[in-house]
Amino acid sequence: MTARPTAESTAGPCTAAGRPVSEWLLVGACAALMAAAVLPFARVFVGVEFARPVAAAILLSLGGQSLARRAGGGPLTGLLVGIVAWSMFVALAFLPASTLYGGFVPTSETLRAGAELFADGVELVRTRPAPTFPVPGLMVLTVTGVWWVAHAVDVLAVRLRSPLHAVAAALVLWTVPLAVTTTPGGQAWRWAVPLLIAAVAVLLLGSDTARMGRARRVGGGSVAPAFGWVTGLGAVVAGVLLVGLVPGFGERALVQPGGSGGGLTTTDNPMVDIRSNLVDQSRIPVARVSSPEPVYLRLTSLERFDAGQRWTNDGIRGDPVSGPLPAEAQQPLSRSLNVEVEALGLSGAVLVPAPYQPRAISSPRLEDLRWDSDLATLTMTGDERLANGDSYELAVEVPNPPLEALREVDVSEANPALTRVPELPEEVGALAQRIVSEAGADTAVDRALAIQQELRSWEYSLNPPAGHGSNAMRSFIQRRVGYCEQFAGTMAAMLRSLGIPARVAVGFTPGERVGDSEYIVRRANAHAWVEVLFPDYGWVSFEPTPRSDGNVLTPGAEAGMAPTQLDSQLTRRPQSTATPDFGQQQGPPQQPTPSPAAPDAGPDAEAAGGQPAGGGLPWTWLGVAVVGLAGGGLLWGRRQPRSAAIVAPGEVLARVQRVERLGAGLGRPREASETDAEYLAAVARDAQRAQPLVAAVERARWAPTVPAGADEAAGEAEAAIRAHRLGGLGRVTRAMVAVRSWGYGARCWVKRARAGEGRRAATLTAGPPGAR
Repeated sequence: MTARPTAESTAGPCTAAGRPVSEWLLVGACAALMAAAVLPFARVFVGVEFARPVAAAILLSLGGQSLARRAGGGPLTGLLVGIVAWSMFVALAFLPASTLYGGFVPTSETLRAGAELFADGVELVRTRPAPTFPVPGLMVLTVTGVWWVAHAVDVLAVRLRSPLHAVAAALVLWTVPLAVTTTPGGQAWRWAVPLLIAAVAVLLLGSDTARMGRARRVGGGSVAPAFGWVTGLGAVVAGVLLVGLVPGFGERALVQPGGSGGGLTTTDNPMVDIRSNLVDQSRIPVARVSSPEPVYLRLTSLERFDAGQRWTNDGIRGDPVSGPLPAEAQQPLSRSLNVEVEALGLSGAVLVPAPYQPRAISSPRLEDLRWDSDLATLTMTGDERLANGDSYELAVEVPNPPLEALREVDVSEANPALTRVPELPEEVGALAQRIVSEAGADTAVDRALAIQQELRSWEYSLNPPAGHGSNAMRSFIQRRVGYCEQFAGTMAAMLRSLGIPARVAVGFTPGERVGDSEYIVRRANAHAWVEVLFPDYGWVSFEPTPRSDGNVLTPGAEAGMAPTQLDSQLTRRPQSTATPDFGQQQGPPQQPTPSPAAPDAGPDAEAAGGQPAGGGLPWTWLGVAVVGLAGGGLLWGRRQPRSAAIVAPGEVLARVQRVERLGAGLGRPREASETDAEYLAAVARDAQRAQPLVAAVERARWAPTVPAGADEAAGEAEAAIRAHRLGGLGRVTRAMVAVRSWGYGARCWVKRARAGEGRRAATLTAGPPGAR
């Protein structure tokens, strides 16, 4: 009983296998699949800085595995290569150069720093809402996950030739960023289509196994038929165009994860809900405000500083609005304003922005509003949401106590919960004490102003190195670079460490003035600031953030405790080394000048400046390394001796196809009834000259592999046939032969495309001529 032929065993015109899929083509498809899988991380990180280390991780992981295979290494060798390469990449890209011996070799100090950075990343995952900045801790976790998923995709698709499992592994990575953020994703096809197209490529290019299930060596098999490409890409297009016909598509979900509308929702951690606005630098309008003076639009306040060093509250609960709004705190000295707000980009929002503190509100949707007097927060009730075009008028009492009056206040009478802090890094309390001591500040208000002034001398950056958790807060005061959430959270923690009741408020700065008393507030105006409670005078706002656009109201001895002019309108606008346009940063910020009141920066201070990596690996050199790795692999692969290896049948059958095209060009096309031996002997005009090619093709049609020596002999025979038949022809005749050959090849391609899988299955069953 003879063995069953392989998928490539079909004889006859236009049925020989095409050029085999090369390893590098399949690896390229895997790289495209990984690139598509990481696209949704744009929902997790602000900006595109995350893309460089992620792309480098994909290329280095896949390139390292390719080199390991070219060297003849097995899966274990590939794993060891991956571990070493990953360790070196993380050390060079994210860890301080001072931990590396000679700036290159990892040491025990590198291991310790890496463990700390991983712990930092885990803490940030737990405490930091998305979208967020690509800080080192988070990037190490992201790069590690991407690296090893790329490793798994390569092993499954290239080594094991199991492309379906490789696509499943990439799909897991693709779903992670879609699951960890509630940021509105826009049109879903932007994330799905690239993944689907790359998956089709991997499935078709990686499915060159024997039909009976035997795995093929790398480089084996034939190019996926055109019918497969047409079917796969057609399915992608149909899915995009027809997805709207699926029942329930685009309708409201049965379980709402917190709403939409720019993140102005209510959960157990409001910072999570408004984070998409705090870091959104777009100029999309949020609201139109009519007010005689610039005012902050406040969303809510965060009064609880928990053990994870996160600012949050105990939840927002509102009562129906009817008549005057109960005051959160008494404030006998205030300034009355009438403010009108129109929602422009708040569709779906739950939190209703309003100046502090509103005492009365009128709106066509008054019955849908709720007022939480404990947090001075307006919300929508139940499932109701704000809609674009909604407007409401507010009577506002802006706290405006004189500085001298606040200096007489004893803040120790405040609620002890407002001064409670968990265990803070020593540096935070020490810095607070040093600032007030050097400023000679004896009263609560003077201490708050001293800390505000100190923090405003630091650097504002849209790409800060860390957040506001415990380790992140330590990094912030060491580097003195950050954005509003860090400035506000750190100042409030410092004040509480001094026994001063403080909290974080979140909302929007006044925005762009477009008329005598009209302002347009945009998403780029999302902001966080500090509020301090002075018994008998209420909550007073402080502004520690040196925003580069100057769109803030900073209290002080000159401007008063309730200023009416923006910093951008005053000559005392703080100098900042950050870029002048909020939302259009053009590069990493410059290293700030250390303040006399700042603590020692420590060994990590050199990493300041908003770079996403701790060690600051030059990305140009990293790109050179990636290109060198790929080029070296190609050269190495070309130089490897083939005599010690085996060859996939597809390579031999491709030689037969080339001889068929040559014969067709010479006017001797192959007849359907001819065997390989008969046709090759006819084209060669010498059976002896064609014998090595005949022997190799017979083996290729029956065996899953062919010895490299037989393939080399077949290649010599192919070259001899070509030289014999074309050697005596003139230039014009040779050109005509080439044209007819290409025409024959094109006709065969069309014939195979039309035949599709049905013809392949039929010829597989029939086997080669003479099979029994």
